[in-house]
Amino acid sequence: MESNVALLNRDKIKSRFIYHSVKRVFDFLAATCGIIILSPLMLIIAILIKSEDHGPIFYKQKRIGQNGKVFEMYKFRSMFVNADQMLAKLKQQNDVEGPMFKMKKDPRVGYNAL
Repeated sequence: MESNVALLNRDKIKSRFIYHSVKRVFDFLAATCGIIILSPLMLIIAILIKSEDHGPIFYKQKRIGQNGKVFEMYKFRSMFVNADQMLAKLKQQNDVEGPMFKMKKDPRVGYNAL
């Protein structure tokens, strides 16, 4: 009976390994295809951001991920270059409760008319 349990556990571990390996390859290929397909649009967005105020195209920020691991997040910049410094002055105008900051008509966003 014990040998059957060990055999089942070994098969379970092997199938998990195969599943995670196939999923990893699929995720990599899907992300690569997505980047290739979306790259013309991302290039246009980058040109528009750079032409608006000649600041950096990307915004980089440290975030806390799974299991408390810190990572750097990159995204297209949608606010003025000094938006982080302006946040302290705007804290009292927060529209939501808790640690997140949201504000209708945020003056740090360069194109508030949208």
